[in-house]
Order: sequence, then C-alpha cells, then structure tokens
Amino acid sequence: MANEFIIKNELIVEGIKQSSIGGTLLVDGYTTVKNNIIPQSNGKGPINTTMTETDYKSNTTITVDASTASQSIVYTLPTPTLGLRYNFICSANAGTSVTVRFSAPSAVLGGFVSCSDGNKTISGAGASSITNMEFGGATFKKHSNLEFISDGTSWFVSGFSLGLVADITTS
Repeated sequence: MANEFIIKNELIVEGIKQSSIGGTLLVDGYTTVKNNIIPQSNGKGPINTTMTETDYKSNTTITVDASTASQSIVYTLPTPTLGLRYNFICSANAGTSVTVRFSAPSAVLGGFVSCSDGNKTISGAGASSITNMEFGGATFKKHSNLEFISDGTSWFVSGFSLGLVADITTS
C-alpha cells in the first residue's frame, strides 16, 4: 500500500508543534500522544487573548488559574478551521468579581455545558449561534472543563461546570 506507515511496539509523541501524516498509519501495539499544555493565570493582570493557530496549535489544553480578584479573563477563539480543538480546564476557583468569557470571532458558537444543577444550552434565540459565553463574577470553578471543536464553519462547545446554569450567560 502506498504511503503506509507500520509501527510495531510503541509510539510516543510529545511536544510536536505541527505535523502531518499523509496516507494510512497502522499501529500494532499502543500509542501515547501528549497534548500541548499551556498554563495561564490572571495573577499578573487581566487576560485578554485573541487566539491564533500559530500561537495555539490544535489539541492545546489551557489550564486557567482565575483566582486573582477583579482580573477578568477573555479568550477569543480563532476563525473556525476544520479539526481545530481546544480544551480549557479551570485550575483554581475564580476570584471575587472575576468574569471568564469565551468568544468566537462572530456568531458561530453553540453547544451545551453540563452544570451542577442541570444543562446550559449555548445558543441564542431559535437555537441560533452566539458569539460570547461568559461565567459571571467568581463562578468559574476549579475542575470545570470546556472543549471547543470546529467543523470549519462553527465552534461547538461541550463540557461541564461545577457552577450553576444561571452562572453562564450568552450573547
């Protein structure tokens, strides 16, 4: 078979910034792939990050320490590209008056978040897509986890929050 790669035993992949394999990859054994992990904290001031594919490769996990009071956090996702995936994990409870917002570059965000008291649908009127999803003051809780996946035209969010449904607003 043309473009066939066969690995017999073990393949461990770490720290790849960008790679591409054309053809078929067959693995006889097991594989371990470690995602890129980027820890971020609002300890030195507010975070207002417009993400790009250059700075945030697909399959990046961002751990968010939001514990410093009054230092809000905003992540703007890049333009949707087929297969892009980002994971956000809250590593410390949000401090007093801290809001945490996840934004799309336009109204292309939708999905749901399972909260401690029920599910929050992330959409606008008539199930239309939205641009912003925000956790109000001090409601982004440790161990909450959000995953954003793009199909090339939209961003789909799923995850869980240890906060309440009412803690999440959309616009």
